[in-house]
Amino acid sequence: MATLRDIAEATGLSLAAVSLALNGRNGVSDETRERVLAAAAEVGYVRRAERQPRPARGFIGFVIEQLPFPVFSDIFYGDVVQGIDQEAHELGFSTGFTVVEPARPVEARAKVRQMLLGNRARGLIVIGGSNLIDELVRDLAKQAAPVVLLDNYLYDLPLDGIEMDHLIGGYLATRHLIELGHRDIGFIAGPAKYRTLSDRADGYRRALLDAGIKRDPGLIVEPGGGSGSKKGYHEMRELLTRRRPSAVFAVSDKAAFGAIDAIREAGLTIPDDISLVGFDDVHESSLLTPPLTTIAVPKRLMGRLAVRLLADRIGLASDGVSAFVKPTKLVVPVSLVVRESTRTAS
Repeated sequence: MATLRDIAEATGLSLAAVSLALNGRNGVSDETRERVLAAAAEVGYVRRAERQPRPARGFIGFVIEQLPFPVFSDIFYGDVVQGIDQEAHELGFSTGFTVVEPARPVEARAKVRQMLLGNRARGLIVIGGSNLIDELVRDLAKQAAPVVLLDNYLYDLPLDGIEMDHLIGGYLATRHLIELGHRDIGFIAGPAKYRTLSDRADGYRRALLDAGIKRDPGLIVEPGGGSGSKKGYHEMRELLTRRRPSAVFAVSDKAAFGAIDAIREAGLTIPDDISLVGFDDVHESSLLTPPLTTIAVPKRLMGRLAVRLLADRIGLASDGVSAFVKPTKLVVPVSLVVRESTRTAS
């Protein structure tokens, strides 16, 4: 099993710096913390809880797909993972994670098997939804280990899961703009392979339909491959070459960040020229100028609830009654947070 020294060698950092980063303590920069977390995932490091308020209950793992940028620098999933880690610690579990790459499905399956067999995980939390993740989940459903799906749900499988109400979130964001008098509402979409983002698009379409507004395909921009700070930037530039909208709903706060850069480059202002709404309410959204109107998601709560579901299922499995208890699906509510990036239509 990988150790702190393996991470230190991979990053060129001291053991002390690695320990500080892994335990979320002051003394290292955010960039260093991200490097350490990425290296930990690469070498297969499993972090043990330092304090066990309850008797040690074993190891649980979580699986997440590699994004176009370092997973643990993602401002959405970072909060989810923190919630997982906190709840697991309080319940007496140690935790570990593995990052799987879409282009390497065979390696991904091997990593998951290693967690179950080599690390003897008592259960797994699988985060997000994509073609690869869905394949892995279907493989896991055939095995005995308890599995909880987080921010994804496959209705044909008897697995516990927790997700946010993406469709209602998309609906609330779009309805807010409609209530401000906007009719030409653009939409910066996300990759179709993520059902969660498709649900947000469905919310956008439904809000337009309910308001009697004809959907204009020219106001919908599909993702152009940008990531990180460029996510949403190229899509917004493309949208501005068409019929300019008076408002835009971006499928995520990250997409909204890129859209802001494109809007300003075009010599336009927010919200005087274009109102803008995001989705996720990441911390940075409230610090922008102007602060971003967005859809708030209880990210840490989702992580905590996923661990509680998994702990319950592990207990049922230990008692030999898991097969007789129907899976639980939890849908956490989302809410609209109105800030200064939206205003009434001119």
